[in-house]
Amino acid sequence: DTLEVNHLASTSEVYAFEVDIPISADAGLYDVCYCDDQTVLDSGRGVETDSGGAYRSAATLRFRDADAIDPTTLAAPYARYDCHAQCSRGCVGGDCHCASFDPGAARRPQLCAPAHVCRDACDATAGCGGFSVDPATTTCVLAGAAAAPTYAPGQTAYTQARRGG
Repeated sequence: DTLEVNHLASTSEVYAFEVDIPISADAGLYDVCYCDDQTVLDSGRGVETDSGGAYRSAATLRFRDADAIDPTTLAAPYARYDCHAQCSRGCVGGDCHCASFDPGAARRPQLCAPAHVCRDACDATAGCGGFSVDPATTTCVLAGAAAAPTYAPGQTAYTQARRGG
């Protein structure tokens, strides 16, 4: 069985899981394997997503703001992660990723969200060709299909892998 991370109860320091153990389960020790969907993969390796899409990762690259998809145009589940909308008045809780938000800085087309949310948002957005993640700030930028990532130490770009090539 696969356990899902409870993202609302998790923090940057601790991952929380909810598990229902049947009363009929045998007493004993059980092995759990944790696979981190935010871990940067070796360059060029694929990442399969729940929706069937695949991405290739490239370390030290990011998409430029000029190539970004405007977060205010995203579907309802993902529009709320627009950094400006989520963080300008402050937020709290396990689903708040505003620690690096600067309210005095110019508005940028980025999401304040963990990598798995950025991946899911790209999967759900028509015309999204990839996304880049800055794990130090828990932010990402979704980019159009024609965008090409540029050099950015500490960040990782994920571009959609085309089937059959």
